[in-house]
This record gives sequence, C-alpha cells and structure tokens, in this order.
Amino acid sequence: SFLVSYRHAFTSVAGNLGLDIGTNAIPNYRDLSFKIDLGQTAIGRFQVFGIAAASDIDFLAGEVDGEDLFAEPDTDALPRSNFGVVGVKHNKILSSKSYIKTVISGSLARNTFTEFRYVDTTLTAGYDYTDVEDDINRLAITSYYNLKSSARLTTRVGVTAEQQSLVSLVNSREGNPDNDNDGIPDWQTVRDVDDNLIIVQPFIHAKYKLTERLTINAGLHGQYLNLNGQSIIEPRGSLNYTLGEKSSLTLGCGLHSQVQPLPTFFYQVIDPTSGIASAPNTELDFTKAHHFVAGYEVRPADQWRVKTEVYYQHIFDVPVDPTTSTFSMLNAGADFVFPEVGRLVNEGTGRNYGAELTVEKFFSDGYYALLTGSLFQSRYTASDGVERNTAFNNEMVLNVLIGKEWRISDRLSFTADTRVSTADGRYYTPVDLDASRLAGIEVLDNSQAFSLQQDPYFRWDVKLGIRTNNKRGFSQLFALDFQNVTDRENIFANRYNRVTNEVNRVNQAGFFPDILYRIQF
Repeated sequence: SFLVSYRHAFTSVAGNLGLDIGTNAIPNYRDLSFKIDLGQTAIGRFQVFGIAAASDIDFLAGEVDGEDLFAEPDTDALPRSNFGVVGVKHNKILSSKSYIKTVISGSLARNTFTEFRYVDTTLTAGYDYTDVEDDINRLAITSYYNLKSSARLTTRVGVTAEQQSLVSLVNSREGNPDNDNDGIPDWQTVRDVDDNLIIVQPFIHAKYKLTERLTINAGLHGQYLNLNGQSIIEPRGSLNYTLGEKSSLTLGCGLHSQVQPLPTFFYQVIDPTSGIASAPNTELDFTKAHHFVAGYEVRPADQWRVKTEVYYQHIFDVPVDPTTSTFSMLNAGADFVFPEVGRLVNEGTGRNYGAELTVEKFFSDGYYALLTGSLFQSRYTASDGVERNTAFNNEMVLNVLIGKEWRISDRLSFTADTRVSTADGRYYTPVDLDASRLAGIEVLDNSQAFSLQQDPYFRWDVKLGIRTNNKRGFSQLFALDFQNVTDRENIFANRYNRVTNEVNRVNQAGFFPDILYRIQF
C-alpha cells in the first residue's frame, strides 16, 4: 500500500487581489510527502517514507517601501529554503514476545540568502551586500529490541547514532569598515565551515506493572558527542496510577540534555591579521535540564479526554558569555538566524514552570474539537547574574480548534474548520536608537534585555473545503483558508528602520485568504 500527498499554496492570488500580507513580495511554498508499505517479507516488514518541501520569496527594491515587513526600498533580497527527508523502517517479529525495529533516515536542509544594495534612486547601480549558503545534513539510525517477558514486565534496549554536518559560507559587508576607500563597506568572509559531528545515544527502558492500578516506567538514556568527548547518563522515570476506568494520575521526573546547534558549535572567529579561523565553541558541553511533571487525565464521556499537567524545569550548563553579559543560548531561535557569538561557557541557568490543560473530542459523528491552554513562566540567568524573561515567555497561551465534516454522498464531503488563538505578548529588548543611527544598522540596548512586553496576540482563522473521493483511494481537497478574519494588527516587532531613521512598529499580516489544493492517493 502507499500514500502520497502534494500541497501547493496559491498565495499569489491574495497578492493579485491587493490584500496586505505584510510585504509586497509574494511567498511561494509547496511540499510532497509519501509513505510506501512494502508488506511482510521473509526478513521482516519494510516501509519507505519521505517528504520534500521548498519555499522562496523575492523582495525587490522597486516593489517595496519603508514600511515593508521584511525588506527595504534600496535592497533586493532573495531568501530560498529547501528541505527533504527520506527513510526506511524495518520491523522484524522474533517471537510472540519480542521484535526488533530499525529506522534509517537522512535529511537535508538548505537555506540561501542573497542581498544586493543599490546606491542610487534609479536602482541601476549597486553592490553585493550579503551572500549566505547553509546546508545542514543528517544521517541517523535507530534500532531497538523489545521484549515482553510477562504480562507485567516489558523491556526495551537500543541505540541511536547520527551524524550531523554543516556546510556554511557567509560573506557580508554589514558592520564592516571601508579600508579600500571605495565608499562601501568591505566584503568579508564571516563564516566558512565544512565540519560534522557524531552523537551516539544508547538507551534502556522498562515498564513494570506493580499492581493492577500502578505502573512504573524507568530507564537510562545516554549521550556521547565525538567532537569533544562529552558524555552523560540521564536517568528518567514515571509512575501511573489508575483511579478507575476513566481517570489516572501520573508523576514523572528525569534528566534531559541537548547538544548545541551546529551554527553555534562551529561558529568561527577569524583573526583580522592572519586571516586564520578558529572555532572557540567546539568544547561546549550539553545544555541540561531536570524535568518534573504531575498530571491527571479523565475521560468524562465516550470520545472525550481531559488532561491537566503541572511542571517545573531547572535548566543548567547553558552557554553564556564568560564576561558579564545578558546573552544566553536559551533565547536562540527567537530570531531568523542563530546568534553569532563565540568563546561561550556552560555557566548559565534557566527555569520554566507552569500548568497546562487539554480538552479533546476525538473525531467521531463527523466532528472534532480541541482546546489547549497554558499558564507559564520562562526565565533565564546569564553571566551578569540577573534573572530575566526569556524571548519565549508569553506567560499565557490559549487555542481552540473545532472542525466538522458533512457527507453529501459517498464520494463528496464538505468540511469546515475554525481556530482561535490568543497569547500574552512576548518580551523583547528595546532598540538603542542613538547607537543604531550611528551604526546604520539596528543596535539593541542589551542592558534592558527582554524587559518590555509586546501587546497581546489574537487570531481567528476559518477554513472551508470540499473533499472528493473515488473507489480507488484517490482523493482531492480544495479549501479556502481565511486567516485572521478579524483583520487584527498583531505586532511583529519594534525595529530600527534606517530609511525613516526611527524605531517603527511593524505588524504581522492582517486578513489573508489562501487557496489550498491537496491531492492524496
């Protein structure tokens, strides 16, 4: 058997209608996914899976203005992104009590970004300003042996091994001096990396039913990083107590660690005199966290589930600056690029704590519903010893999703979905306007890192669609996706605009209709 799905978003339609999507440029994106089940063979069952996706957008100087969300009126900017994964799953039943499962996969993420800056208002003369090429590749294999020794005891032992590689070349003029006195900043290589690392993660897990109501899960998870020889053993465990036929309690705790992102590990410092590059972050240890969670789940009615959890995470060994600073890797990922910071040390901390609620109606009787809510705090402490909000500390998030399907005939259905999302505003670092004007680029006032909070976020989406099916398993979905139907002006950022020479509020896209077409067979 097989399943193939292709999606294509016709965002150009909205652009042709003159709708405000935050920029005059039109994004293009599409993806293809597949899964093939080769069935049972003499050596086990095989499945092949994969996904490929691509997106691009052209910010052209002649088509943008000073209020554009991402672009500037004297610059052509061309971002490109491609992503792909392919893999094979193998499952071999050894006996009535045991089996071996193996997954081998490979992935590629390629991102390019080029900028050309003009020097005249006629947009006829200029120079290359930025050229970025980033390839992150991953090869991985996971294999484990599962044994059900008795009705009470199940054990699993296995290993995951993966190779991650980064090929990155970045040339830019931003922030550079004009040593050759040609009137433009010098063209310099910021990063030239072709390196890789290997992570090996062995694990063992046991599930034991102590009584008819009490079950314990316990295990050990290990990690070894070949780049610098760092290793760690992480104990984890949980208890599940069944209160009755419809409810249960869960308690869990464990140590979890995470390797640093490749752009951070392989960040280069280039000596201005010799031109020799060094990588001062390659000795960084894992970022670690102790997790504690308590949960309660109840099924109040057929096809309904209510689950609530409270949790606390103590994070330590976070990379920070060795000297007094507000920088912490816990804020990495809040921007479009990873921070370009070297000589980091694992001396930062952080903590997350909060409560979550999930109310779910599984799809039945032609409809489904889902409510998720979270109240939380996310804080960090850098080398300056001051605890601050992280870039991800929204404090409150609420999502409501409802969908309904009406079967018109055996081959034709009408679908309707709606989603409401709201959250408190994110914390951000204010712009140092005087320093930005002097430098000609945005400079943040890091002495007030993440001290200001944006306005609350609200968005309501509605999607209407028609699905057709035939007897051979071929289906089509045509949908109109009306995003932000209230035309709410949610803030994107307060940023320095070198055209207006001021700090301007930039909003996210307002009302935006999208056309979606999916083929599945």
